Amino acid sequence: MTGVVLDASVLIAVMQPRDVHHERAKRIIRRHAPVSELLAHRVTLAESAVGAARRGHLEELRHAYARLDLRVVPADQDEPWRVAALRADFGLTLPDCFVLDAATTTRSTLATFDENLARAARSTGVAVLGDPI
Repeated sequence: MTGVVLDASVLIAVMQPRDVHHERAKRIIRRHAPVSELLAHRVTLAESAVGAARRGHLEELRHAYARLDLRVVPADQDEPWRVAALRADFGLTLPDCFVLDAATTTRSTLATFDENLARAARSTGVAVLGDPI
């Protein structure tokens, strides 16, 4: 089974009906959940959960992610060094570097609506979902 690493932009959009990318996020999930393992980095999960935490809905979000069968990408001892190199090479935010490293190390496709992250991913050979459909 192939994997799709979901960026916070996709996770937030799929949970927020008023988000401009909501329908695109739902299409990505619907299309890929049956045939791909849905993955997220732990930093991405934290980033995507801030709004729910502010509203007191953290448990509801955890259950929603569990219904998606969202899996956390395991970390290893070299992750900090790879992420530092990505930050130095691309100037992305640290959360974006963690998600790019997750897609790279798991040899997964990356789902994002962030243009800078998508550009960096493509330049490293990572396939990207989330472009306009």
